[in-house]
Amino acid sequence: LFILIALAFFIGNMGAGRALDNGPKLLATAPGGDCAACHDQEVLFEEHPPTAEMGLDQCLECHAGDEPRLENRLPLSHTHLLAGISCGDCHEDPDSPMFVEKETCMACHARQDILQATKETKPVNPHDSHYGPDLGCDLCHLVHRPSENFCNQCHEYDFVIPSPIIKGGTMSEKELYQQKMQAKLDELKADVDKLRARARGAEADAKIKAHEQIDELEKRIEKGKTKLDELGKASQDAWTSLKKGIDEAVTSLGTAIKDAYNKFK
Repeated sequence: LFILIALAFFIGNMGAGRALDNGPKLLATAPGGDCAACHDQEVLFEEHPPTAEMGLDQCLECHAGDEPRLENRLPLSHTHLLAGISCGDCHEDPDSPMFVEKETCMACHARQDILQATKETKPVNPHDSHYGPDLGCDLCHLVHRPSENFCNQCHEYDFVIPSPIIKGGTMSEKELYQQKMQAKLDELKADVDKLRARARGAEADAKIKAHEQIDELEKRIEKGKTKLDELGKASQDAWTSLKKGIDEAVTSLGTAIKDAYNKFK
């Protein structure tokens, strides 16, 4: 039996009971196989065996021969949970999660093991990059958003990257990009909300400056959403010219939020 999964985008905030608009609840304590814990709608065939008590190994007893592989069709958040890796294993505070550094990934995924696992990949081993060993894992592997092929900024490699989250079947590159960036902006907005909560505990002068900075960050998020709307209305040929500016703006915004967050640790 093939799993039919209605995949919705996850953002970084996985506080108990919170739900995305028209999406699943985000429960840090949900078992990996218990779809109903987060999804209000059925996501499996009616005849599918119950999965609430299953782990990834049990799923693969039936899905071992799937093509593409089951692990490449599920979000990385799901495969981690199914493998027994909980939100708290990666996030210091799973009810209010923030950035996960590369070192957290490498604690389980040793570099030599990764190189060995992909050594037969053609035309090149994606983990033996000419950039060296210091590239961040999340340049390609995104746990709560669609994964990306970072190499294809310059090359044209047909790598299969785990966690290609596709909603509603096949999507155009533009549609997938819109969903990905909307999810990223939602994630950044959640981080800014946490910053504002932290700033309330600052002393008077610092609090005023902090709220001014946070107000500016929120304006930048809204500007990003406006630009994303413009991209959505652009022709299939013209949207790529807008993409670079949005990419740069969102990357800059993420850095600014991270810097602000470090001030309130």
